[in-house]
Amino acid sequence: MKIPIALCGLVSLVLTGAAFGASVSRSFHPAAYTPGQVVTVTLTVSATGAVAQAVEDNAPAGWTVSSASDGGNAAGGRAAWFFLDGKDRTLTYQATAPVGESGPKAFSGEGAFDGEAIAIGGSGTIAPAGSAVLKPPEASAGRAGSPSERGSVTSAQ
Repeated sequence: MKIPIALCGLVSLVLTGAAFGASVSRSFHPAAYTPGQVVTVTLTVSATGAVAQAVEDNAPAGWTVSSASDGGNAAGGRAAWFFLDGKDRTLTYQATAPVGESGPKAFSGEGAFDGEAIAIGGSGTIAPAGSAVLKPPEASAGRAGSPSERGSVTSAQ
């Protein structure tokens, strides 16, 4: 696939090929949200040789997005970046749930590396603080029906 990119209207650059192994992973701090409080969203980007990188992440409807790092744009419930340097990087932005928000909420986004789009991996859903979260069973499960086979319930922090 060839993708022309105009730079300042003066120069054109044609990017070709897939960026095998390129990835973007999302995490939240804190790991659970409180309505009206800021959650820092971290996007860890591994360019794996790709020169052109575009990353866009969307917060749930009604959430406010601000303070995108590294010259990113934070507006309209989304954060976005574009780079032409092929470097791995860690990007952050702030997301705030509206007062009265409840229940688990999904973030969505993608990265594009030399024209090949991939979904952002890692954490995609954030639960409200204090909600019950079902944890999967441990790999070293005991006998059938034991607590380690059934999983456990903990409170999201």
